[in-house]
Amino acid sequence: MSPARALPIVRHRSALIIAGAAAKGPYAAGVLAELAANNRFDLAAVVGASSGALNGAVYAAGLRAGKPEAAAQLLCDLWTERAGVLQILTLKRRKAILREALETFRRDQTTNPIRFHVVVTSLAGHLAGDRYEHGNGHVLAERVHHFGPDHFTDPARLDFMTEVCMASGALPFVFKPVQVTGEGQCWDGGVVNNTPISLAIHGKEPRGHRSNDVNHIIVVSPERNVRRPGPYGRFAFNRLLEILVEERLGRDLEQASSFNLELDDLRGALERIAQRPVSLEELGPRLDWRPLAFTEIRPYERELEGNFVSGFFRPELRKSYLDSGREAARYALARDATSATEEAAAERPELRLPN
Repeated sequence: MSPARALPIVRHRSALIIAGAAAKGPYAAGVLAELAANNRFDLAAVVGASSGALNGAVYAAGLRAGKPEAAAQLLCDLWTERAGVLQILTLKRRKAILREALETFRRDQTTNPIRFHVVVTSLAGHLAGDRYEHGNGHVLAERVHHFGPDHFTDPARLDFMTEVCMASGALPFVFKPVQVTGEGQCWDGGVVNNTPISLAIHGKEPRGHRSNDVNHIIVVSPERNVRRPGPYGRFAFNRLLEILVEERLGRDLEQASSFNLELDDLRGALERIAQRPVSLEELGPRLDWRPLAFTEIRPYERELEGNFVSGFFRPELRKSYLDSGREAARYALARDATSATEEAAAERPELRLPN
């Protein structure tokens, strides 16, 4: 018996964040195929930026209809068969591919009230808050679009969702900015926030309030969490894209980890004051705070071959990205299951496996 099967798997209320990576998008599709087959997590929200928005839209559509495996398979097929450079050369072609995929699930009944959040970069920008009336506001480029389960059954909203996802996936200097209705020209959402963890936690609510009971974040990124050798050339375009993918993710994960430690310190302080044990389950609902668990699904043995556009020209590379995503997901899920078993066994010695 393997350690991963020693205890029943604990289901989390989870949010899925799909980082963008242009032609490395098949990696995320491979990950999603494994997640769908595993069926361990209860997903409340999907968040995407850049090509992560394209993968996220189709997967969220399938989740809403109770068909995540079909959605993941559809994504694998699209990346394999319809993501060549000539097939995605124009915006019209790219929109048609995504809109057709979303239509697949439109008439299905809603079984999961999933939420879908997309980040785009507004070239015009917008004024933050209401302080601009006093002349001291800030112009922000990040725009976030929120879609609920009803939007996946409304043709007009699906048209708009397609438009927004096309803008979020418009990689700078590779694709032109996309005109978004009511907002003007927009570009790749990964420029401003490639892995929007805060959206997974807060949704549409103001920062400091949680819109749901999410306690687990799944982050899908095609970049290994390793230090890269230098120096880079004068025009290190590929490295610039890597920074866009990883910088915000690294900072957000560090911030979340610090919050978990601070929350545990607060619990310890309250125990000393109350002179009794205080659980995080007791503390969380009162303050709308709870620790966050993270599952990062990255390539774990080697970096993905090629750069952010190579896969558009090489179908065999897209296939290898799919396989790498599946492999990375299997590894991450097995690692998490083993860790959960070891933690439970530490708390309940009777559940420890014999040597």
